[in-house]
Amino acid sequence: MIFRLLAASVACLGPRGRGVLAWLVAFLVYRVLRIRRAHVREAMERAGVGDAASFYRALAGRAVELLALAGGAELGAAMSKLTPEAEAALDVALAEGPVIIAASHTGNWECAAFALARHVRVSVVAKRQGVSSADRFIMDLRRRHGVSVIAPEGAVRACLGALSRGGVVVLPIDQVPHEGARSITVPFLGAPARVDRAPFVIARRAGATVLVAAQEGANVHVLRVLSARGRARREGGVERLAAEATSALEAHVRAFPESWLWLHRRWRGAPEEPRPIPKMCSESRQVA
Repeated sequence: MIFRLLAASVACLGPRGRGVLAWLVAFLVYRVLRIRRAHVREAMERAGVGDAASFYRALAGRAVELLALAGGAELGAAMSKLTPEAEAALDVALAEGPVIIAASHTGNWECAAFALARHVRVSVVAKRQGVSSADRFIMDLRRRHGVSVIAPEGAVRACLGALSRGGVVVLPIDQVPHEGARSITVPFLGAPARVDRAPFVIARRAGATVLVAAQEGANVHVLRVLSARGRARREGGVERLAAEATSALEAHVRAFPESWLWLHRRWRGAPEEPRPIPKMCSESRQVA
């Protein structure tokens, strides 16, 4: 109930009022509460990109925007949408077979899923929120915008089922894999990071096209198109797909550092040196 009331209140504000609210939230979180401020500063300095204060302002703006949308506000030009190039890449991939979106916490990632759901049936693999009221709020918002949710437990079978029915499956590639998950270690933003193999194992089993996607501003981009068919099905193909997808995401974050969720402890549990990944032999192309 509290999140619905908050969303309704934010929706009553105009763009200027939402901007002021976002500034106040960012000031509180960054200057007063200092939520993970040291971690964010260290990570951004190590990567040599952006500044922490700008990231917190951008993140607060996206949170306020999501609340406004949930409350029924018309966002106009701020509404997330696929770029024409992303739409074209999606159409081509769907014509060839199953499609997996290798997603990231860039831009307003919930709104990016809503934008995708305006084009195709979408299932997102996502964890439940730790606060029950927040979980009910976000799950209801996803349903309203046509996004189905697959729990991480048993996700492989559920994802393959969704793909077999012609749906598109969205899997994040920028979170630390849970303990016991099979992963690879690759360089990411200045330090080794573990990458979950699951999205690419599913892609290989389904013979899917993988679209590496990210958001900047209101625009949802396809950064890279990877094929999990043909040569990518050979031994080592999963590792190469994961490495190239992560490389594409890193390039995007370096270009738009405030767009990514630096609050993640992304490098936790990674060995000091990643093992070499064989040269890519999968079909791959960059999207302009």
